Amino acid sequence: MREQQRGAVTRYGIFLVNDLLICRSWFDTTIIPRPLFKGLRGRAVHYDLEGAAKSFDLPSAIVGKEVREMDEAIEQWAMRSQGASS
Repeated sequence: MREQQRGAVTRYGIFLVNDLLICRSWFDTTIIPRPLFKGLRGRAVHYDLEGAAKSFDLPSAIVGKEVREMDEAIEQWAMRSQGASS
């Protein structure tokens, strides 16, 4: 976050791309196809991976937006699949 605030391009964060939620951190990259996304619970993203329930915590602070806006964007992204399948 400090690198981003200094203007450095880090390519770390939460990305919503078509049918994928991508979480890129210093340590790893998690890619969740929308059908495997199981929702937000508090500050955690829940999803399935090969039949196992998984989750990770969203960042508590982000650069350029409010945390609430990130949560809303993820929820809107998730709703697109429900609208398309009904």
